[in-house]
Amino acid sequence: MQKVQAHVTEEAPLSYILLTAVTFKSVGGIPALREAFPNLALLASPRAAELLGEQATLTALREENLRYAEAFTDASIPDDSTWASAFEVNHIIRDGDAIELDDGVEIKVIGCHGFAEEGLAYYVRPDAILVGGEEVGVYAGRGKL
Repeated sequence: MQKVQAHVTEEAPLSYILLTAVTFKSVGGIPALREAFPNLALLASPRAAELLGEQATLTALREENLRYAEAFTDASIPDDSTWASAFEVNHIIRDGDAIELDDGVEIKVIGCHGFAEEGLAYYVRPDAILVGGEEVGVYAGRGKL
């Protein structure tokens, strides 16, 4: 978290968490991020928001985080209520939506429902960057996606 905090300044604030899917690899760090940056807004698809509101999903994510935390002596996991509140979605976003940032930067939301029903990818303009997570596929070797 210290490396992330070192890059966040008043001139370059961290404002959003844009979910690609509700998998441990995609959301496991959200409680730590929201603890370090309490004003972060969590943006997710309608289905992702629904999943993150289910106790079974939160329990599974917490158990997975606890397993990983055991490997690190300095890791801490928030209590149950803090954990659950970290996953409260602030804004629902859908395919075709746009998120306007400073300096003319726009993030287009792209629905990618193949890997995960709730999946989203993001296209950043004018920089022509696609942020897809596993939503656009995972390289599985030469010629395999």
